[in-house]
Amino acid sequence: MPPYTRSSHNERLFTRPLGPNETYINLVANLTPSPNRKGWYMHSFATIKPRGTLTSSLLPIILRKAWANLRFQQPSVAAYLTADEKHLAYQVPSSKDLEEWLDESFAVDKESEDAQTVIRSPRVPKYWTCTFIEKSQEVLCHTAHWRSDGIGVLQLLDALFSLVADAELQEPEGLPWGEEVSRLALSIEDVAAVPEHENKQQKEFAQTCLSTFGLTEGAVGIPYIENSGVEGGAMPGGTLIARTKFSEETTAEVVSRCKELGISVTSAVNSSIAAANWAFASADRKNQHYTSTARFSFKPYLSAPYNGPAYASALLTTGWMVSVNPRQSWEERARYYNSVYRAGISKDFIAAYRVYAQSICDAIAHAPKVVSPAAEVDISSIGVIEKHIKREYGDNDRALEVLDVGEGVETLGRSCGLFVWTFRNRLVLSVVFNEEFHRVKQMEAFNEAVKEDLLRELSIQSYKG
Repeated sequence: MPPYTRSSHNERLFTRPLGPNETYINLVANLTPSPNRKGWYMHSFATIKPRGTLTSSLLPIILRKAWANLRFQQPSVAAYLTADEKHLAYQVPSSKDLEEWLDESFAVDKESEDAQTVIRSPRVPKYWTCTFIEKSQEVLCHTAHWRSDGIGVLQLLDALFSLVADAELQEPEGLPWGEEVSRLALSIEDVAAVPEHENKQQKEFAQTCLSTFGLTEGAVGIPYIENSGVEGGAMPGGTLIARTKFSEETTAEVVSRCKELGISVTSAVNSSIAAANWAFASADRKNQHYTSTARFSFKPYLSAPYNGPAYASALLTTGWMVSVNPRQSWEERARYYNSVYRAGISKDFIAAYRVYAQSICDAIAHAPKVVSPAAEVDISSIGVIEKHIKREYGDNDRALEVLDVGEGVETLGRSCGLFVWTFRNRLVLSVVFNEEFHRVKQMEAFNEAVKEDLLRELSIQSYKG
């Protein structure tokens, strides 16, 4: 598949075909017939505090300037889908184009109370967008999932904050526009040099991976609002977030106990999420298996520069489905998850990835128009946020402190996603869900059930929160 090529009709315009992985994610985004909401669009947000010469009054101005500089560093934030949704396009901006792009992709919100309010509202941006919410002092970024992933959205915030704290931040009009084309992200299939044509072994391997999606059939789920208008064809509501934070003391105990058991915190939490799904399930579903997604980043398996933050705006994630059953003990499930996460991605998986992703696309294209998945709560573990975002940027003269961080995806169906991360030494459970199918109190209770199960199974009886 060719990289970006210059248009014969416009010397500023460059295009390339969507890769199979990007196509798959875009197909998922289009499953819900809503003109102003797209499934799995990603949001990332951070509460910030400026210090020194970086005053609160200057912050919105500097953020806009930094956002323009960020486009020069990572131009794929301004790449967009063509009308046929089979290609990506990027246009080198003139001064006028740059201002128009900034007006469309950057905003200062003086009315909304917080990022949650904006996340709940309908929007399908053409580009990666950045909104500064004055009342809560939050930076909220929003993008199509085909443009990035759970690690990338954090790395982009890191790049943005580094620019904001830079006392020598350049005027965007003076940047050598045109050079950035060399930094446009390629598809994962091309970055990883996945063969264009698969052999028999690769096709069989891909089919084995694809077959794991069959584990979603008959899987356990939690109750949802059955008389929702969405069931009758109405448009879905907004995405909401319920968050539970552990104290620093309890987080330290969780980490310590997991180390003693030889399992990751992600594996432990995954086992407790399974337990909470069964606890919340109706009586006739409590014996059904629990299916979740084993997610992996390609970054550790790639060479520079794609293995680092320079390509935050690139879809470099993958996964398949795994299943456990209620007859297994908590520790058995946790150790199983740990074995999956520790094994990671094999060379055979990477070699078969093009046909695997294309097979998923074909399956979606031929799926029934009306799909009724279980209302399960899946997991998406981000790990330690500080691996991707610093707590502070700059120096004593000009600094930016990051007080809180979060991320999630646009959720338009019954299913929910529980994002897990640690920031400032506190473990966080953050579940995203659609307001048409679930209520905030239900999902807050779900988080608490995960927390209580985790602490009980780890024999952490005395905790402060």
